[in-house]
Amino acid sequence: MTKNKKISIAAMAVAINLIGGLIAFALRLPIYMDSLGTILVAFVFGPFWAAGVGAMSSIVNGILFDYFSFFFLPAQVLLGILAGSVKGVQSGRVWKKGVSTFAVSIPVSIVSAIIAAKVFGTITSSGSSYIVQLLRVAGMSDISAVFIVQFLTDYADKLFAVLFASEIIRRLNKR
Repeated sequence: MTKNKKISIAAMAVAINLIGGLIAFALRLPIYMDSLGTILVAFVFGPFWAAGVGAMSSIVNGILFDYFSFFFLPAQVLLGILAGSVKGVQSGRVWKKGVSTFAVSIPVSIVSAIIAAKVFGTITSSGSSYIVQLLRVAGMSDISAVFIVQFLTDYADKLFAVLFASEIIRRLNKR
């Protein structure tokens, strides 16, 4: 595939991330829906391209729609790198996708939780902030509440993205 085609597909993946993120932001969903394009590119082109898509998604989203997105750029880059390193999983069984997503979600959740807790004091633009606040009121520490919620929402979000990206690739390969 030519470099121009890869750049065009990467740009579409950024757009997919932005649209998903806007839907989640507008509906205040507890998942983010801003990584489908990153994971799709990770599966097709590998970690380098996926990290670039993640970074560009954070930058464009931060400029146009959600200021908080700038700060989560390291998490998006890490996601691209990790998802690209397990890219063969898209053709595997669902349980393998679940296990791989779990392994990818842990480091991404740690980075995201640290950013949410230390930079924003646990309150971000995400709908998951409501759940964090409930856990804090129940007596959990900031970092514990953010990590638990971040991990659960990241896992659900990334598993959805992995399953969806895998299905897209499966259908495209049939053609």
